[in-house]
Amino acid sequence: MRRLESAPGAACSVSRAHVSSSGTSHEVQPGSARSATVADSRSCLHPRCRRLLRSYSRCRPCKLPSTSISMHPRSTRETMTPLPTLLFFVLALVAVLGYGGLLRLTFTSYYRGANDFFIPWRAVQLLLTEGRNPYGPDVTADIQRALFGHTRQPDEHQFDFAYPLILAPLLAPYTLLPYEWAQPLWQATIQTLLAAGLLLWYRTLHPARVAGRGTAVGTATLLLWGLTLYPAARAFLLGQIALLVFAAAVVALWALARGRDGTAGAALALVTVKPQLSFLAVPALLVLAWTSGRRQVLWGFGATFVGLLALSLALMPGWPLAFFQRLVEYQRYTSLGAASDSPSPLALLVRPFGSAAAAVEALGVVALLAVLFDALWRQRLAPAWPQVGNALLTVSAWIAPRAATTDQVLLLLPLLFLLRRRPRPVAMVVAGLVWAGLWLLFFTTVQGDQEQLIVRLPLPLIVLALWLSDRRMPSSSLG
Repeated sequence: MRRLESAPGAACSVSRAHVSSSGTSHEVQPGSARSATVADSRSCLHPRCRRLLRSYSRCRPCKLPSTSISMHPRSTRETMTPLPTLLFFVLALVAVLGYGGLLRLTFTSYYRGANDFFIPWRAVQLLLTEGRNPYGPDVTADIQRALFGHTRQPDEHQFDFAYPLILAPLLAPYTLLPYEWAQPLWQATIQTLLAAGLLLWYRTLHPARVAGRGTAVGTATLLLWGLTLYPAARAFLLGQIALLVFAAAVVALWALARGRDGTAGAALALVTVKPQLSFLAVPALLVLAWTSGRRQVLWGFGATFVGLLALSLALMPGWPLAFFQRLVEYQRYTSLGAASDSPSPLALLVRPFGSAAAAVEALGVVALLAVLFDALWRQRLAPAWPQVGNALLTVSAWIAPRAATTDQVLLLLPLLFLLRRRPRPVAMVVAGLVWAGLWLLFFTTVQGDQEQLIVRLPLPLIVLALWLSDRRMPSSSLG
């Protein structure tokens, strides 16, 4: 910013961050009334200009190019002309359809899987086509016969529909297709969302990086690493809803960092389709949005969530009660905490304590929440959103009531954030060891086609260790 002179009639120079895209400013004629001078000063965007206009009679126009950048008051968002939104979505739809057709020809024709997608797909399809209760025992039996050829015993995992019905509007287009086509199109969708989420998170962490040959190589490496990392690859093969939640979480944090409050709120509403992944992060982010004056985030969240809720209630008015009854029924064949068949990393870690495991786990939960509360309290007025998301996702992965390896795909966000703050060689070595170590552990412990629980520990441990050590480093400038 050029120096502001203190003599009458001096040029008033303002930074480009405070000049409108037209590049124009306002000139006050000599000898005009003080009221006119003050009125004209209100149109000058820079506070120093206001002070000068009160003292002197003339402010010459600022000669800045008309291509100046207009900055969001809470972010560094640039005003550029993006690809029209409709055209972007049309191109994305064409790409997903093409990729889905390729998967149908080369992969899903020979490998019929994606069981984690088939369950909600079939339940929503029966609701839409036959009006049947997706939480009812008859729908569960239909799913079991399709997957196993027979119904399951009461003490076995039931493979029943256990999602909130706000997921139904999102899956409705896929239920119009036979599963032979619904599966590849869904897998194409979630893998595209994963790739787009990785790229958007990279852009969030590196907002000022200029595209070039080195950047292209780094981006390609990031995509290859992220798409083939064990939790992401497993989530893709199973057709997990967690990849949809991953993409929504990235959009929410990116939008919060860039001042796009309505978009952030809408994305947070989509994160709630899998409650065990959102029970901590979504309420905390909404509270921080309120305390930091970002009320538009709450409006965006409320409008989107109410819209999804209204659509789901129109399909089945009593689904919230049926959903909670389904959660209670889980206790017939599963447990929570250390005795769960799908424990959180913390519950798994305390199992050697035997009868005292529950008490040790409770102490661990309290300790993690205390550290998290301290981290969030420090940023309650001006949050650095990527840093906040890093803390919330790290702790959520450790204390979620039920967890699976596929849910750990959300740990890619804090992992990449934390590695960014390390020296590049160190970050590359750690990323390579994480990738190779997870696959090696899986292949050396797998029994038949069953993943062993030990595979669920390394990634949360690494991310937690990096996060705790990162708290001793200077605060990130991202926000």
